[in-house]
Amino acid sequence: MGIAAGAVSSYAVHETLPSQSQNVGNNQITVSDDIQNITGNNGNVTGTDYVGRLIILNLSGEGSSGTEQTRYVTADAAGTGTTRILTVSEDWTTNPNTGTSDTIHVFYDMGDMDAVGSYLNTRTGFYELSDAIVVGNGTVVGGLFVGNGDLVEIEDSKSSTVYSLEVQSGGRLQVGYLLAGSPVAGGYLTGINNSQGEAWAIFESGSSGRLYDARFIASLNPLQFNCVNGSDVQMDNFSIFQGTDEGLYFDAVLANGSITGAATTTEPIRVDAGSSFDGVILIGTDGLHTADTTVATLSIKNCSWIGNNDYIVLANNKTWNVDNPTWGATTNSDFEDTAVSGSATINDRRTVDAVVQEADGTKLQNALVNVYENTQLADLVQELTTDVDGVASGAFNYISHVWTTGTGATTTYGGHAVQAGKWLYLPFVTTQISTEFFNGTIVLNSDPNIVQTTQATAKSDGSAITWNEDTNPSAIFGFDTGSGTLLVGMILTFSGGATGTITESKDGDSVSGVLHLKDRNATAIGATDTFSRTGGTAGTFSGTCNATVNPVQEFSVWIDAQTLSYQTVYDYLAAIQNETTLTADGESIWEWCRSAQSQPLYSTGSSFFTERSNSKGVIVVDGGSGTVDYFTDDAGVTWTAPSTVTVEVTVLDNLTGLGINLAHVQLYLDDYSTVVMSTSTNASGLASVSYTYTVDEDVNGWARQFDITATDYVQKDIGGTITDSGLSLTVRLDPIT
Repeated sequence: MGIAAGAVSSYAVHETLPSQSQNVGNNQITVSDDIQNITGNNGNVTGTDYVGRLIILNLSGEGSSGTEQTRYVTADAAGTGTTRILTVSEDWTTNPNTGTSDTIHVFYDMGDMDAVGSYLNTRTGFYELSDAIVVGNGTVVGGLFVGNGDLVEIEDSKSSTVYSLEVQSGGRLQVGYLLAGSPVAGGYLTGINNSQGEAWAIFESGSSGRLYDARFIASLNPLQFNCVNGSDVQMDNFSIFQGTDEGLYFDAVLANGSITGAATTTEPIRVDAGSSFDGVILIGTDGLHTADTTVATLSIKNCSWIGNNDYIVLANNKTWNVDNPTWGATTNSDFEDTAVSGSATINDRRTVDAVVQEADGTKLQNALVNVYENTQLADLVQELTTDVDGVASGAFNYISHVWTTGTGATTTYGGHAVQAGKWLYLPFVTTQISTEFFNGTIVLNSDPNIVQTTQATAKSDGSAITWNEDTNPSAIFGFDTGSGTLLVGMILTFSGGATGTITESKDGDSVSGVLHLKDRNATAIGATDTFSRTGGTAGTFSGTCNATVNPVQEFSVWIDAQTLSYQTVYDYLAAIQNETTLTADGESIWEWCRSAQSQPLYSTGSSFFTERSNSKGVIVVDGGSGTVDYFTDDAGVTWTAPSTVTVEVTVLDNLTGLGINLAHVQLYLDDYSTVVMSTSTNASGLASVSYTYTVDEDVNGWARQFDITATDYVQKDIGGTITDSGLSLTVRLDPIT
């Protein structure tokens, strides 16, 4: 074992680590001897120290300290006895530990390869191999490092079956390495085969490759660059030029690189469900292919197509999820689908990568991140939950190309919105451009208006509350000249053909007032329709619509509060809107919110109101305690529920300042259409009535007292404005002398 004639059948060094007590800091490791004398050395290494070597702590995770860590040696110093203390390129994620079976493996490099084969051309700086490079031998591990700008010219195999670069089971080819997560110090490997179709590079099942800052160049013809099923190949910041003759990338992870061909139909890039492409540019190839027709889903992300014969060459039973592509494909006819006789799908998607946090940067776990789609589905198409770092990631469809029995069709989605929420926080919504991905931070602020701070309790307290979206919008309407007995549950039929069921009397009584109706048919209620009870709750009730008193207003959403307080309703809606697993009503709330509103019921801290979203208004029916500012209907018009206020007038003797008993007070609305007060004062001089308030109203009238007591008084005109606080007036009358 060792290295000979292009074959690397072991690592230069492998051993279980000795004591690590000599290490200083977190970027050192102690080995038992120099590289030529260490136990487990397989010979054929150049030099006696480790500087410039790439090492692995715990290859494939062996040893109990954790996963493997690859580092570049920058310094080698003598320790006690024969030990050497190595300094590496960056701190260990987990420090090497004595007594935990931690191991070290040291790669062979191209200098070692040259020492046994004299491959280096000192004039060009190329290692010009006359042997195939074979790493591993199928039974034992072996590793070769190409880096620091190494230039490697691989032998011409002159064969379609024998590869010039072969990484066998147990073998690992490492080009460059990661420094603080970034690919650095790579190298160049060239193939010079004279004919297209000749084998070049292969990673066999059980092999591994870490190809960072790497350049592979087939300098004369497109050649085979193959990663087969069962291999473990990861590439980052790479370029492959003309490695496109049946290029196989099965089970391979490719990021931030390019594959360039000569734009012929014999240059397919084959992938499977185990392939991962992120930020890969395909230039002059025959596009992406699959190797079979088994049912599979393939995922491609942030990739670009430039000058290719095809984008994707379809086969039966394949679903392609293509995230954030840069290409010119807009319809199914833009893809090569001649091989499709059954089903296939291409989902052109846009990604969502959100970080949810508080304003001070505190990350929020278990926050919701939703995506709503309007133009096709009117539904939540993505429901995500943030992790411990406040991160949620997913993707939504922008365009779907679907083939059924070989026939393709394209659906384009739009009207997207991104939403986020968490219990005890005010929710967030924003429009999302359907052609673009979302990558950003969402800040949620605490909701100061929730009273019941335990989510489960808020939900159980309001469990009787229902969210309702009827086929036809519910409605409120004003009526007068009513007769009979008004009862909830009565079905009303209107002279114009409208029907509906009474849920609540919003104001008034059986003679006049405002009613809310559910279960509407599609016929509008006429402004002056007559109506009568025709079903539902038994009894007799009829009347005439009065649009002057209250025009008909429609609400697509009505919330039945079941006589619970508005605060209970507010807490309940917040609780079901922000569950990590949404109920049907919770999902309906987010779908109503869309991108225009963030919640269906708002609180000012002392009162409540609703707004509309997507031309859908909200009304609360059968509410209990609490003050409502207004409900907003489907047209954006508000409606304020009447409230009872007190109108009072105190009548005093202007000379004595004492109250005048049995003085008469008369008040009218400003247009004299309605009597507000017609009553007499008590012994304290106070006259008082209740008044149903809807809007501010000016009133005028008079106060007088005579022909009742020994003292008569001069009549005096009075006036003021009734507000939501009522009206209180004081008037002083002069005695008649």
